[in-house]
Amino acid sequence: MSVAGQTITVEPDVSWLPIDGGTEAEVTAVRELVDGLIGKVQVTDEHGTSALTGSDILVVAPHNAHVNRLDAELGQLGVRVGTVDKFQGQQAHVVVYSMGRLAVTAGDDFVDLDSRVLFVRRIRVVGQSRPLQKFALADMDQQGTEWEDETGEVMGWIPDMETGKMRLYRKPEEDIALRLTVVRLPLVAMSANSDTPEIKPQYHRALIHWMRYRYYSLQDAEIRDEKKAREALAEFEAQFGPASNALDEAWIHEKHGFDEYEGLR
Repeated sequence: MSVAGQTITVEPDVSWLPIDGGTEAEVTAVRELVDGLIGKVQVTDEHGTSALTGSDILVVAPHNAHVNRLDAELGQLGVRVGTVDKFQGQQAHVVVYSMGRLAVTAGDDFVDLDSRVLFVRRIRVVGQSRPLQKFALADMDQQGTEWEDETGEVMGWIPDMETGKMRLYRKPEEDIALRLTVVRLPLVAMSANSDTPEIKPQYHRALIHWMRYRYYSLQDAEIRDEKKAREALAEFEAQFGPASNALDEAWIHEKHGFDEYEGLR
């Protein structure tokens, strides 16, 4: 199948399709993908084998503005479109996650972040080559409060972990779109045995150690084995690293620039 001039293979797996251009180019690509699937791909479930329909497809997007644009394009096909919160616990034969661009309206300086974003590593205004500089709120306030009302070219951003928002330094005088590079949680939760982890295939076997750790940690006298649980956890952490806690992440978020940070599990 060809989507946005690129060949994509339809198979039970996770596929990544980079799209050049803005949000409209991405909406067009999603429509091409959906048109190439409906009625042309056979799916099998407990009811038998049949052609894929629009109701068999979920399209997930990170924010409401992008959801609304996708829904206007796909809703008449019977495709379900929404944020991840709307579809929590639901399943579909095909799930499409459309990243979009983070749209900012002229005059706005507060930007909502998807709840799955743990850290922002890099932000760039679409159409510009240089990333925005990260500022600390305390440093900005030392210069006085006038910066909050400045308008013009956006020069930087200020994180606010407590509100789940970030603030732009200088309110844009016209609508802009932001491109973010982030450390995040999985886009879609795994809920069925047939789901594929959002991890590169070469690491899938290492996930077995986590399952072994959970199994041997069960509160069951016949199963629980603390020694085997420790060994399994050590094998898992050797591949993925130790788990971080909320205090670790808060400290890293405050002290480090995430353009140099590779993230924690």
